[in-house]
Amino acid sequence: MNVWEAIFAAVLSNAAVLAVLGLLAKALLDKLIARDSKRFEIELAGKANEAIEKIKSELQVQASQTVEKFKSDLQLQAMEHQVRFSRLQKATRKRFPKAIGAIAPVIANPEGRT
Repeated sequence: MNVWEAIFAAVLSNAAVLAVLGLLAKALLDKLIARDSKRFEIELAGKANEAIEKIKSELQVQASQTVEKFKSDLQLQAMEHQVRFSRLQKATRKRFPKAIGAIAPVIANPEGRT
């Protein structure tokens, strides 16, 4: 074996060892990255679910407050209408007693029976 063959054999054997070590390192890193990414995915999903639940509860509180506000507004408007129409009825009874007196018998006996 001459010098060139010895150098060539040494370089090839070192290259082969480095190639094998590189493949092993790549496989190890792939496994570590896959494990870490799975753990990160699970952690991220947990945080997302927590955020969703928090937003959901905030929206439920906001919705119930809005519903209560609408209920109170509706009750206030109903009260205003009741007062307005009761005043209107009183004014009508006060201004038109003869008309009401004339209409009352017709309403009581619509077919004209006596």
